[in-house]
Amino acid sequence: MKRTNRTKRRTPSAKPVDVFSHYHPTTLQLDSIYKSKEDLCHHLQMYAVSNSFQYKTKRSNRSVLHVVCIDDRCSWAVRAVSLDKSPLFQIRRFDSYHSCPVDFWEGDHRQATSAFLADLVLHRYVDATRKQYPPNDIRDDMRLEFGIAMSYRKALLVKQKALKKLYGSDEESYHILPSLCYMLETKNLGSSINLYRTEDQIFKYLFFSLAPWRQAWNHFAPVLGILHAVQNIFPNAGHGFCTEHIARNLRVKFKGPKEDLTWKFRKASRAPTEVECEEYLQMLDEQDHRIRAYLNQIGQTKWARCKSGPFRYSVMTSNAAKSMNNVNNSAREYPICKLVDFIRERMQKWFHERFETATSTSTILPKKLESELITLQRDAFKMKVKPSCPYEFEIVDRWTRTFVVNLRDKSCTCGDFQLDHFVCVHAVAAIGSRPGLSCYNFISPYYKREALVATYSGIVHPLGDKSTWDIPTDVKSLVCKPPSCTKRPLGRPKKRRLPSVGEFHTGKDKHQQIVLQASTANSRNPTSTCKQS
Repeated sequence: MKRTNRTKRRTPSAKPVDVFSHYHPTTLQLDSIYKSKEDLCHHLQMYAVSNSFQYKTKRSNRSVLHVVCIDDRCSWAVRAVSLDKSPLFQIRRFDSYHSCPVDFWEGDHRQATSAFLADLVLHRYVDATRKQYPPNDIRDDMRLEFGIAMSYRKALLVKQKALKKLYGSDEESYHILPSLCYMLETKNLGSSINLYRTEDQIFKYLFFSLAPWRQAWNHFAPVLGILHAVQNIFPNAGHGFCTEHIARNLRVKFKGPKEDLTWKFRKASRAPTEVECEEYLQMLDEQDHRIRAYLNQIGQTKWARCKSGPFRYSVMTSNAAKSMNNVNNSAREYPICKLVDFIRERMQKWFHERFETATSTSTILPKKLESELITLQRDAFKMKVKPSCPYEFEIVDRWTRTFVVNLRDKSCTCGDFQLDHFVCVHAVAAIGSRPGLSCYNFISPYYKREALVATYSGIVHPLGDKSTWDIPTDVKSLVCKPPSCTKRPLGRPKKRRLPSVGEFHTGKDKHQQIVLQASTANSRNPTSTCKQS
């Protein structure tokens, strides 16, 4: 005799269940009322996926939804109807017993559509600062949690639909980009925002510098930059070249031991005095006489520390562009509006956190520089000081080397004092020999706590939800089309940058970084013929 477990609909006199707004994914109740048919379908999908079975639709229209198990021999079924032609749907029949074999419960799941699974993983993409949730992780998690075996293509589709639901399509993002630029400038008065489009209203590029960023530059130490265009926004910026890239070019252009060439040039570029720089340049001449001509063509003021003038502080030596690229790595796959807002959110967080850190600092200098000053003071005690006049001193270190410090000019023959605008160990020894003098009086204001507080005192204001934006009609009418592109090439899209001179990828994994070619120097293969060069 066939076993059934049919639950009959209750009599009309029974009190109906309230409309479901939050439902448990693993349970289903007779007479449950849902606010819409879509809500009921979503619950049925979640119920089927959570309980590892599949169903098919027997009848579906505006007033009825009837689903049954995919096995025709099984008695499981759910039937719901519309209440008085309203959007509300109520379950009138629920046969909960499954009589189908387990063979029907293996492999992919017909209810686990890409759109449905996108709703389940949506929360993984809300925080753009986190590493993106990759398709392979989606496959693993769906298999472990629901026993669903899906293809990589389906997992990729799940990710794409989740991102589209959160941040919209690329076309929509470019369409609202003028409105976003307007809100950025409105919320942060004094910002510089320029959106460039072609004559056909196609997006070309976007440059934006919010007001707090521009104000903070007034409290930065003048540093060396690359682009001349930043002079309009950052007037204190200079022009220089990355010594690391010059070193890589030397390795490729000239003969000889690559490691010897690299360290000699680095020593020359970082030498605080011209005499020391010339010593290393002569070593390079012995290796290849053409190197000096190549460096002179670039210009020593563009790479040599001793020739860079009074505005070289040597505090930050990392590549700012590459650092920001690494920060924005997870957000670069998002639509352009989300990418712009991600940068704003990150700067908002940094400004707030660093302002709190600066205001809580009780010392004259930041913690790192205070520790450095203490170390210099300990070494200065071991030096012999010979005053020449109230402001000039002869300093003899433990190796009997002699240096001359001039406190009036804030200079030392070692070169560090005047280049870094921070006391060197010889200046600390000279200052310590004069009662009443303080090292802090000979340190540039850019290093002090007040400059740090002023740098991050600006506020990067949030924009609020898009539904609350008050956009003028003339801004709404602006057209910004996505960049035109040809037919998508075959294969997976490239996400890694092309390696520069002297670099190569460490492997096929996209998360593995580009490294220098220095690792090939220890091998017997010359870099001029190495396949990785």
